[in-house]
Amino acid sequence: MGQTHSSSNNNNGNHNHKNKENKTINNIFGRNYSINNIINNSDKIALELERKNFTYIESFSLQSTFENICKIDENGVGYINEESFMGYLGFPESIGIGPIIYRSFIYLASYPTCIHDNKKSLNYNGLLIAISVYCDKIKDVINEDRIKLLFDSLTTSTHQVEEKEKEPPNASASLKFDVDNDEDFLKLITQAENNVTKVTCQDILSILTGLIWLMTSEMIIFSNLKPERLVLNMKELTLPEHIQKIHKIGSKIVESIARCDSNLRKFNSEEILKESISWPIFKEFVKRNAPNIFRGFSTFFYTQFCIGQTLSAQRSDTLFFGNNLPTLDNPSELFNYINMTLLLWMLPEKIILNNNEWNCLYSGSKHGFSMNRFSSQVFKYPGPTIMLIRAEILPPKRRSFNNNNNNNNSNSGNIIILGAYVSNQWHSTNSSKNCFGSEECFLFELYPTYEISPASKKNSNYVYYNSSVGIGFGGLATSGLTSSKIVGMEENSFVLQLDNTLQFGKYRVDPYRNLAPTYSLSVTREFIDIDFEVLEIEVVGTGGRNSKEKQEKEQRWEESEAAKRRRSLRRSSSSRVDKEILKLAGIIDVESRSRFERTKSSII
Repeated sequence: MGQTHSSSNNNNGNHNHKNKENKTINNIFGRNYSINNIINNSDKIALELERKNFTYIESFSLQSTFENICKIDENGVGYINEESFMGYLGFPESIGIGPIIYRSFIYLASYPTCIHDNKKSLNYNGLLIAISVYCDKIKDVINEDRIKLLFDSLTTSTHQVEEKEKEPPNASASLKFDVDNDEDFLKLITQAENNVTKVTCQDILSILTGLIWLMTSEMIIFSNLKPERLVLNMKELTLPEHIQKIHKIGSKIVESIARCDSNLRKFNSEEILKESISWPIFKEFVKRNAPNIFRGFSTFFYTQFCIGQTLSAQRSDTLFFGNNLPTLDNPSELFNYINMTLLLWMLPEKIILNNNEWNCLYSGSKHGFSMNRFSSQVFKYPGPTIMLIRAEILPPKRRSFNNNNNNNNSNSGNIIILGAYVSNQWHSTNSSKNCFGSEECFLFELYPTYEISPASKKNSNYVYYNSSVGIGFGGLATSGLTSSKIVGMEENSFVLQLDNTLQFGKYRVDPYRNLAPTYSLSVTREFIDIDFEVLEIEVVGTGGRNSKEKQEKEQRWEESEAAKRRRSLRRSSSSRVDKEILKLAGIIDVESRSRFERTKSSII
């Protein structure tokens, strides 16, 4: 009895100790309740998200990370303040992204009654909700547009957004406005505009600068550089010059977003940074130009919070694309880390995830600026390719085909980076009206404007290649559909073109010239007419190692066939030379042989 009683006491003691431990843990995580008596909707949603969309390892890692960086209040509940949060993420302070992300997390933490509250700190349930939104782990719990939630969380508004409810079937009827009355209609429009969420251009700039910095850092870490070069590159990441370079490019992208809004086009670059971007404008920009833009944040926060620092330190995969972060097989001037980041935002997801090796096929400075060298390096590659052109904008007077052009380009002397994504294998199009490609092809600008011109699907004039004319995109080499005569750059209908020396080109978007454009018109500008001198052209294949091996196999076969033809010609030529020598020596009597052939023919 005594032993049993003692054992019972020990068990009760252990049970009480465990209850005390559990109570302490629950207090830290702010979960000193059961699921049946939750009053706070945010807490309930957090538990649902964790139960449905987080594995045990992910939950354990999130809890461990929270414990490591949280502070404890007077009630024993853990919270993360802004200083701890920013210190843990590790962004350089000069980027300015830390406070914005913390504000975003605080906003998302109060879902579904989202509010910006500077006095509020981040508890565990709030962290879990914010991580769920950023890492796209909201399935079956939060039925909202995730990108819209992220955008709203970046606003600086202090007004409370009430808990979302379904709109009544006849919501417009409940508004006390007479839409037939002009004054009431204007009030209605004003109210609608005031309800549209906006993010300041300065905050968007900080976000973009942080994203570019994150992804370029990741590329450097996994770039297979020699140790000494890797250490040097890692030091350069935090240098003010490097961050300032990224900031400059980010400013141009913010300007590109702003110019999608016709109301902001009147402002110059400095004035734009004092304005704000509305959700409808941002949504359309991301959809068209940068569908992968938030992928970097998703995987960054997942790695920082959901796989643990031990696993993160030992990982062999990249944050953003697993083991599929593209790497180049050879060094490249144009496909540098920053340009690669901007390309990854816009490229089809299948290209990013399916092949982690990109092949440097052609470089003008390395292989030579000629159509022949271009075709020998790029043709036979069976996968998609990306062409980048770095050029200097020319004033009209510096090009002979511009003598009659009265367009004085104020940007002359500036650098522009243009490009094309070509989904099909390159080949010659000898006919003036034949092109190749598919509706997956698109043209783009990387700098100073960041914008894609996707296929309009109105015709199939995607890519034109003719060794005597040059390379053209989005048009025909003729003056019109009914003509078959090849004309010069001023008369043809190409959007982007290079002459047959690959040294000069033209970039033109004119809605009045081409009523059925191959590629969609620019959203940021109504009219573009730029002549340029090429500084560098590079073409990279995105089909991976298999595509490169197939190209090399085809090239070896062609070289082998060419060698056979050369040997055959040499033998034929040698035989003729030998015969002539024998004739001159009198060893072969051509006249006697001819008489013999005639006699033989008459007998037969």
